[in-house]
Amino acid sequence: MSESSQPSIAAPSNAIITTWSAPLRFDAVYGTGHSRVDCEGHDAPAPLDAVLQALSACAASDVVLILQKQRAVVTALRVGATAHRVTTTPRRFASIALHFEIEGRNLDRAKAERAIDLSLTRHCSVRESLNPEITVQWTVEVQSLGSAESQ
Repeated sequence: MSESSQPSIAAPSNAIITTWSAPLRFDAVYGTGHSRVDCEGHDAPAPLDAVLQALSACAASDVVLILQKQRAVVTALRVGATAHRVTTTPRRFASIALHFEIEGRNLDRAKAERAIDLSLTRHCSVRESLNPEITVQWTVEVQSLGSAESQ
């Protein structure tokens, strides 16, 4: 990759301090918040569950913003995520499947599909940060509540 095709790197915008707090539990402090990761998955999300949560939230936020630009009114959005892992170490994800359920007015399947595709191929920084060998597939269910004018 030539220097001109490399993405520019801004000053750090994310800073986090993670502290070991139990056998395999870690507490993180960032900006104005905090979170916990439990590597055994007992008291909090395990690390890869947190990655799925981050991917789902990142894609969902993009989808809402894109649909709003398309003049859709999103009234509910839910994303289910499942993943398969490789059997070798490190046991990274091999594939991820996202299922979007979107409800709203002035909303149709084509708009929803376009928004999801744009998110996962251009906008979602979490997806872009994952290993490119990880396949991410998605499905969508759309429930249109009619046009914004009729509601």
